Amino acid sequence: MSESHITDFFDLIDHPSREDSFCIKIKNIETFNDFVIRFDKLSFHQDEDGNDNDENVEMVASYDIVELPNGVDETSLTPDDKDFFENLLSDILMYLLTIELARRENIGKDDIKELVDE
Repeated sequence: MSESHITDFFDLIDHPSREDSFCIKIKNIETFNDFVIRFDKLSFHQDEDGNDNDENVEMVASYDIVELPNGVDETSLTPDDKDFFENLLSDILMYLLTIELARRENIGKDDIKELVDE
């Protein structure tokens, strides 16, 4: 995957049954082609290694598998498949967050507070 860009592996699509939500649809990865995923919650936590290091932050995201392609049984995935899948979702989420932050590059502190308070 290192020679490809993360956008080669997913499309943003409308949620199949919720107008207010979007999903990602995995592509170009045989084991996970056509999986449709909706990110649910995202949070950041201070690294719990006991150090007072502000640089170590853990990102935790929950997601729902909205659609599986016909014939796929998610319980048959190996631990390596599951690790790859979780890493792929993390990469996609980080890409989407980076794009959103770049879009908001000139946002001020008052704007951030307004967004948080919404």
